[in-house]
Amino acid sequence: MILKNVMLLSMVTEFVLLMAAMQEMGHCLIENGESEKALPFLEASLLLCKEHLPEEHLDLAEAGRKLSECCERLGDHRRALQLCQEALAIASRCLPGNHPNIAVYMSQLASCYRSTGEVDKAINIMQQCVGIQKQHLPTSRKALCTSLSNLGLYYSEKGMLHEAIGTLEECLVARRLFLPPEHPSIGTTLWNLGLAYEKAKNVVKATELFRECLSVREKSLPATHPGVIAVLWKLSSILYKQELYAKSFQLNRRLHNILKALCPLSEDMARVCHNMGMCCLELGQLDAAEEAFTESVRIKSALYPQGDTRIATSERMLHQLWQLKFGN
Repeated sequence: MILKNVMLLSMVTEFVLLMAAMQEMGHCLIENGESEKALPFLEASLLLCKEHLPEEHLDLAEAGRKLSECCERLGDHRRALQLCQEALAIASRCLPGNHPNIAVYMSQLASCYRSTGEVDKAINIMQQCVGIQKQHLPTSRKALCTSLSNLGLYYSEKGMLHEAIGTLEECLVARRLFLPPEHPSIGTTLWNLGLAYEKAKNVVKATELFRECLSVREKSLPATHPGVIAVLWKLSSILYKQELYAKSFQLNRRLHNILKALCPLSEDMARVCHNMGMCCLELGQLDAAEEAFTESVRIKSALYPQGDTRIATSERMLHQLWQLKFGN
């Protein structure tokens, strides 16, 4: 009898270690951006759980959730949705309805619904998720902020801009309570909030938020980070639309310097040269505009075949400029 119990314990220990190892390997590969390699480990982990655990075991739910996450990253959204629905059903039978771990499953399920285009369902699930997390403050504060951020994005996608702005502002207030002012997550929330205000046609408030976002990202990220570059593009465009051409030019000049170091012969470089030319043209700085349009044409001519419409756009501006300078 003792020997039998020892053997049983040994088998259980072996199963637990193997399952944990497979899930850990899968998690590490996902974090490393290698979701395809992670998939067989997580599939094997789920299979092991189904073979050795009862149908209402929390480890079975967790194995399904992790596989769902992997499938979603790989673009297999329907499978991810089915796995997450099954995982949530199991977890709901194992835990109280307001348990904070239930919110983890709900958050992922909402993401799956969004990926399949069912944003209304995503909003409904995420609202429930936020409700649960608010019951467990302050321990759930970080997770709550992530959920508020996602819910705000879902609202924005549905055009529910009042709700999006309110939710993202709540997220910003919450994050500022426990994060340093220059934390990248603060910058992300400012960015998302700026996009929501821009969609709501409140350009002045959007510009203010994008400026604040740029300030945060410049202090927390390298100058060449995509997050910094994205805000420079956005601000330069929104300032140009407000006819603040000198300020738009300054930001485009910064982009020019960054891109010159990163990718001097690229579509982005051609675009920023064209934008600089447009700003100079509006400011009456015709020589500087000519220089910028000429550089844009040169780069586009190296990138695209002769006669491409993308070359013609800058060539047309250059010809219009010459007409202004020298007449017909």
